[in-house]
Amino acid sequence: PVFLKSHTMSGGAANDELDALLKEVAADEKCVGLTQELLAYAAEQVALHRDAIRSNLEAHGVSDLDLLWPGAGYNSVACGGNYEVLRLLEREGVLRVGHIVGASGGAASAILALADPDLGTETLLRSYMVYARWAARTWDVQILRSAPLWGAIYRRV
Repeated sequence: PVFLKSHTMSGGAANDELDALLKEVAADEKCVGLTQELLAYAAEQVALHRDAIRSNLEAHGVSDLDLLWPGAGYNSVACGGNYEVLRLLEREGVLRVGHIVGASGGAASAILALADPDLGTETLLRSYMVYARWAARTWDVQILRSAPLWGAIYRRV
């Protein structure tokens, strides 16, 4: 493993590290396959349950949904699944996604989801894969090591 002294990284070093990690994730067949599998699963589930979801929303007079994502660390990736399904339903005219707010990891996921150029979750998934790969190589306290990389990710999106 490569040990990084990320707590002393400047913005430029964090950007360089981010560039390298983005290339690693893009070239990693497991990361690419997992992303495709997750997006396909969301689409399959929407196709299977669209009519029931539409009926339930109509029965309750719901057409717009605001989202509140809790602070939950790595569980915040689940917010990406939620968002992917809701955006697919929105594209099909079943509902409209309104405001998105979050705390801690939920706020991070909201930023990453909203930054996606296709209004989906690829940016979110890729960013968490980058972070997971990077965190596996570090040795210092999380709060110290996280700030430079997440800062670079947020500036990039």
